[in-house]
Amino acid sequence: MIHRMQRLILFKGLGFSLLELLICVCIISIISTIALVAYHGAVDSAAIKTGLPWVLGALNHYPQAAREEGKIITVEFLLGTTKVRVTRDSGTGEPASTVVNVGGDNLLKKKLVFRGYKWPDGAHKPASFTFYPQSKPSGGKVTFGTAFAEAEIWLMGNRVVSNL
Repeated sequence: MIHRMQRLILFKGLGFSLLELLICVCIISIISTIALVAYHGAVDSAAIKTGLPWVLGALNHYPQAAREEGKIITVEFLLGTTKVRVTRDSGTGEPASTVVNVGGDNLLKKKLVFRGYKWPDGAHKPASFTFYPQSKPSGGKVTFGTAFAEAEIWLMGNRVVSNL
């Protein structure tokens, strides 16, 4: 027969201390945070892979339009949106500007936007691509995506291309 004191000693050793429980909770919360960020990155990366072809298709229309119309077409990216300001300049008179949503509302729901830009010469000027009727276009790299995943688009020859 087990005495009362022996029973207390046996039961005291079977539980977890408060410190052990706190350490477990901290470890679980750290792992959960890492998993949540990785999940958001994977979801946003998939959204970029499905949405980027729409954006590239819309932007790749402008080199041919510049040749056909004989006008200089400047596509300025409005950062924080999927919109671009398209300016057509024939060299005679006032250039005509319009704002075009190249991504559609579907991409905005996924929070995919133009996030930033880099120019090859390091200059700080508006993010834009300029298409000429007779010569090679100019422009830098534009970052497209979310805070968790992004892709870059840039000019290569007469086409707008991506790193995906």
